[in-house]
Amino acid sequence: MKLTVYLALKYRVFQKDVAYKGYIRTFLDMTYEVYYKYRLKKKGVVFPDYSDNLAETNEKSVNKDCHENTTSSFYMLSKAFKKLPVKRNRIRMLDIGCGAGRVLAFGMQQNFEQVSGIDLDEPALEQAMHNCRQMQQHGSNTGFSIMRMDATTCKIPDTVNVLYLYNPFGMKTMQAVVDNIMQHMDTRKEDLYIIYSNPTYRELFDAYPVCNKIFQSSYKDIERADMSIFRIKSKIQSSFTKAMLLWEGGYQMILG
Repeated sequence: MKLTVYLALKYRVFQKDVAYKGYIRTFLDMTYEVYYKYRLKKKGVVFPDYSDNLAETNEKSVNKDCHENTTSSFYMLSKAFKKLPVKRNRIRMLDIGCGAGRVLAFGMQQNFEQVSGIDLDEPALEQAMHNCRQMQQHGSNTGFSIMRMDATTCKIPDTVNVLYLYNPFGMKTMQAVVDNIMQHMDTRKEDLYIIYSNPTYRELFDAYPVCNKIFQSSYKDIERADMSIFRIKSKIQSSFTKAMLLWEGGYQMILG
């Protein structure tokens, strides 16, 4: 490709981003992208385009509604995890639809306690595994696990305290995932945080009163969110807290 053609294409992408995101957000996305890709590439961590695998991956899925793996903005990742009331080294994240492991590598770069990912795209999973190994070889102490699994059958591990999704599939699979999360919360002992980028089906979470939206951001069009963060409180923890409050209240009444 000639340099002039390449630059023309890049300029068109830039114009499109500016029209959609605005100049400031576009500049921040570009700056963070250059910074993190440079640092990760020095460690042998790269993220090839596996979009051609979508048809094959879709055939392997239960509901045949996989979406193309889309790259998460490093700027938005930085912003999202800063919004969580959890220390970086205590974050144990599961990325549902992890692709080549971009978010996993980011988590390892940020010294998360544990990162995990599931996907059905086998070449992308192999790349994710390679990337995570490269991160550990270059000093990361973050543990990682990567599995080939359909999201509808994924049981949320008790150790995970943050879920990450970037609009990885259609409504049918998303509903199954939300149902699995809610079922998991019945016996969970700690709160769970969900970072949902490009939250196309966020109404599925909004339908549950226990899902407390703690943050939401949007591009220039304020009606269209580009990220929502939910907190789901543990029923066991909430019940214990209520019991303690009742006990304290009764004890004070006796003393009074």
